[in-house]
Amino acid sequence: MNHGQNAHMVAASSLVAMGNVGLSAIIPAIGFRHVRPCPTIMLNHHPGLGGPVASPTDASCLQAMLHDGLMGVEAEPAQLMLTGYFANCAQVRLVAEAIRAWKAQDPKRIYLCDPVMGDDHTGLYVGEDVARAVIDELVPEADHLTPNYFEWSLIRNAVGKDSHVAITSNAETSIMHAELLRAGQVIAGCDAGRQDHAPNGLGDAFSGIYALGLLHGDAPSKAFDVAFSRIQQILQLSGHGPHLTFPAQNQELAAP
Repeated sequence: MNHGQNAHMVAASSLVAMGNVGLSAIIPAIGFRHVRPCPTIMLNHHPGLGGPVASPTDASCLQAMLHDGLMGVEAEPAQLMLTGYFANCAQVRLVAEAIRAWKAQDPKRIYLCDPVMGDDHTGLYVGEDVARAVIDELVPEADHLTPNYFEWSLIRNAVGKDSHVAITSNAETSIMHAELLRAGQVIAGCDAGRQDHAPNGLGDAFSGIYALGLLHGDAPSKAFDVAFSRIQQILQLSGHGPHLTFPAQNQELAAP
């Protein structure tokens, strides 16, 4: 599906002032031009920087943002939906209902689920009820998913048979390995040297870049390759600092 350079996606995830995770990683990675953001929670900083002050988005506000973002207000409807972090399971159910209604209007629309739930070194960092809601309500609806290996172990039995799954990290210490699966078969893979103490938010940025490729009509394997390559560029810019560093405003990432 190629909707050109003016197509839009809705992205629903966390929004932080400092820490570049969730929407605060997705938007700098791909730019505001293509994104209609729907924050699920607002925080002063990423929890890894200390105890945050957090405010989950009210259900009625989130529902209104989803409706306007997906359906458009005197604008074209969104052609892709990307979900990430959720503050509670009520938000998950609300988003699942919105996605089903939006896709019922046009089955060619794309839903990408980044099942943000935890990691190898932390275990779950959402409530068990939130994780179960994501697995039951969102994972089966997704055309594309971008879990890490920990999350993949939780969702794999709920993934649709025709869905593409881009797994973006593993527990190896020296190699960063990613692979793209369909129907359980690896159809693409990438490797790079692993950087110790990498900043948080790489998975969110990867999901955004991968989604942008799909939005512009790239084959999943191309969108996957481009996303992995550009994440390496962002990682190189970031060095060993605590935050992701993106190219200067209006400066495009170099083509892979």
